[in-house]
Amino acid sequence: MREYRGKRVDNGEWIHGYLIGNDVIVGDIVEFTDEYFCTEFWYKVDPETVGQYTGLKDRNEKDIYEGDISEGEHAIYLILWDEQKAQLRAKVIKTKYVLIKHCLFPLWQYVEDDGKCRFGLIGNRFDNPELLGEVRE
Repeated sequence: MREYRGKRVDNGEWIHGYLIGNDVIVGDIVEFTDEYFCTEFWYKVDPETVGQYTGLKDRNEKDIYEGDISEGEHAIYLILWDEQKAQLRAKVIKTKYVLIKHCLFPLWQYVEDDGKCRFGLIGNRFDNPELLGEVRE
């Protein structure tokens, strides 16, 4: 089961755990019977901020989630899930070269032999919208 992250609605803190529905993240199960289960924590999160862990790490060993912004040698990318292709993709946001802005590349293209991605995380689309050229409302 993959881990998710999302921002708590009560205080805006990032929380990591398992997604229930589209707006609750829970921790590991600590006790259960046939009739109930109890988790370490249970927080309501803003569904707009929910992102799944990709299973990959950046070049600095940081976990990569949907919605993260990364910087490679030649471009800045937004990590996202592409419904049409059913795969994680890196969307070009800014580049020094002749690449079409917003073109998508499969995330696996950036994975090195050691399992780490070639780029480093520099933020995410929720805390750092300025990296995408967006203005926070």
